Amino acid sequence: MRWLEWGFQSYFRILLGLTLALFGTAILTSRRVAGWLGWTALVAGVCSVVFGVDVGYSGLASGLQDVLGAAIFVPVLVFAIGVLVTGVRGRGRRHS
Repeated sequence: MRWLEWGFQSYFRILLGLTLALFGTAILTSRRVAGWLGWTALVAGVCSVVFGVDVGYSGLASGLQDVLGAAIFVPVLVFAIGVLVTGVRGRGRRHS
């Protein structure tokens, strides 16, 4: 049962990372939103993929995962707040 948990957690982290990385790449190529948001998503995505691969190889207890946990949390939080602020600013410009 524990191996299933590791496998599902690994796939989840890898797919989350790929989603963030692709979203960051789309932001960087479209130039509709600030470029730093794209780079933030790209960094968080790469960290999440590395986290997922590590879970697949060593389970849910690893020193690398402790470091990457914070390394993923901070950029994702910054990215989410940046997207929210950008959306609020964009909405204000459309109604003015």
